[in-house]
Amino acid sequence: MNISLNGKELEFLLNMFLTNLSLPNKIKFNTVYKKLKRALMPIKISSRKAKGRNLQQQVCRDIANILDIEYNQQDDNCLIHSREMGQAGKDIILRGIAKERFPYSIECKSVENLHLDKAIKQIKYNMTKEDIGFLIIHKKKNQPILVTLEWEELCSLLYREYNE
Repeated sequence: MNISLNGKELEFLLNMFLTNLSLPNKIKFNTVYKKLKRALMPIKISSRKAKGRNLQQQVCRDIANILDIEYNQQDDNCLIHSREMGQAGKDIILRGIAKERFPYSIECKSVENLHLDKAIKQIKYNMTKEDIGFLIIHKKKNQPILVTLEWEELCSLLYREYNE
């Protein structure tokens, strides 16, 4: 069972336990206390970037497998490439045949709280005339990867799938 608590709720819970437990129970509570305390600590910037980078590279590998195209993140001229963290532009760079066969602008977000309106504004800003639509690929910790796209785009994909 999972529960979600914000920082203030976690701090309240910690203080409640620490002030109301006897010494033997405090010793037993120590491991739970450490986990709760760790949950209150902000994630390091390097860890945030690593989470985002891992999601981007997973998306690149999946697109490469779908299109049967080689993916090599070390090759800057690869047809499918994950943009380096902190650089402006699309998160996933598609070139040549990859762009022709997968003409979407892709933004990846590995966050606990997705600000969808900001993500849509960002991806639309980065779209080019070759893009037929956008995909916002997002993931929360311990959750499956999800995709957000415009309804019309989904209808178009389904129409092509079932009518060609």
